Amino acid sequence: ATMPCDSSANAEQCKVEQDLKRPAPVEQQENYARDPSDGEPEAKRLCDHANPPSSVLPIESGSSCRDGGGETASGGGDMHECRVPSDVVAALEAVVEGVVDEKAHECGVASDVVAALEALECSVPSEVVAALEALVAGVVDEEEFIDPCPDYDYDAENRNDPYSVADFAYDIFAYGRSREKWFAVGDYMPRHPGLKVNTHANVVEWLVDCQEAMSLNHESLYLGVKLFDLYLDAEKDPVPRSEIQLLAIVCLCLACKYEESAPVMVDDMLSLWGEDAPLDAEAALQQKHLHVLQTLDYDLGAPNSYAFLRRYAKAYKTDMNSLTLARYILETSLYYYEYVGASASRIAAGAFLLALRMEKAGAEWTPAMHKYSGHAASLVEPWAAELNHMMHVNRSDIGINPKLKTVRGKYANEAYFKVGKVPLLPDAFPIDRPLTRPN
Repeated sequence: ATMPCDSSANAEQCKVEQDLKRPAPVEQQENYARDPSDGEPEAKRLCDHANPPSSVLPIESGSSCRDGGGETASGGGDMHECRVPSDVVAALEAVVEGVVDEKAHECGVASDVVAALEALECSVPSEVVAALEALVAGVVDEEEFIDPCPDYDYDAENRNDPYSVADFAYDIFAYGRSREKWFAVGDYMPRHPGLKVNTHANVVEWLVDCQEAMSLNHESLYLGVKLFDLYLDAEKDPVPRSEIQLLAIVCLCLACKYEESAPVMVDDMLSLWGEDAPLDAEAALQQKHLHVLQTLDYDLGAPNSYAFLRRYAKAYKTDMNSLTLARYILETSLYYYEYVGASASRIAAGAFLLALRMEKAGAEWTPAMHKYSGHAASLVEPWAAELNHMMHVNRSDIGINPKLKTVRGKYANEAYFKVGKVPLLPDAFPIDRPLTRPN
């Protein structure tokens, strides 16, 4: 379907207004994409898998905002008394009150505050600097978002569908984007010398196999991988390679508690451990379970890129082929440690745009997509190019990639429209160029 803001003929309707205006409800439409796993509980799930996963997790030998490390203003060092300039105070008050428009980071407001604070003869808490740097990077108050496509309201069209939660959906996803900065993952690998970058890819390969065999929701897979990364980023003590499989099982178990409608039995989780499980496996699982929860401060509500992707597909009324192709791209990105710190909503947007272009040459990021993703084309285009390069690397013989076959094999199945066999777009980068996270 064509959005009101997708054609040049309607460009005049899409002029940016100063105030966000939501149109009146219109007649409900139901031609939006649904996940293959939606439906009655008795219906056969597309991820049903007759073969159990391998019980052996193949592991190669050999400061984020949740780090918890370092000294804070109250706990480390002496704070010198100093006088803060009034313009700095005013700028900080503006930040606190959310009186910052989308171009604040371009105007240098936040960077000026950082520079002024550093010029003072006093210690600046790292949390303050991190928060202001996040603002410089473009993390602005959602209330200041200007609707780029005011004449299209997907939620109004579906207000009579109770499953759409139309009255709250827009704000729910805006809230999810606002929480992304609290679940950012840093470069944790140097703090765990027993682990390698390939360890992350091996864990994901194994978790995908487990998700297929146990018929779990895809949200559980994505959250399990996220919790795995968040824990390693927050854990101060080095995690030995021998504990990685236990950690992966615990993170998947916690994700299932958060995402699944039916609880996963402890015995099922222990069976994933296989023959290497110790005699006190259940006690070890419970102990690690509690330790992970404590390390993550019991907050498991990390924004989920899979949920963002489904939202984009529904709002843009795309078909299941395009959505499934985007899911294949997004699930492949879970392999790569280079993307652990990526914005969930932005990498989902990049996967969605790439999928549209793989099916239709010249597809663009429209104002309607901007509205429901919260990201302008200038932020999404680099991700589409990067993920296309990632797909070429995944199919190459570079490094560990020849061993990463589960995701591609899964999506080559007829149940997933054989999107794993869709030809890739030409790569804009040399095949040996390292994967990078666009700014």
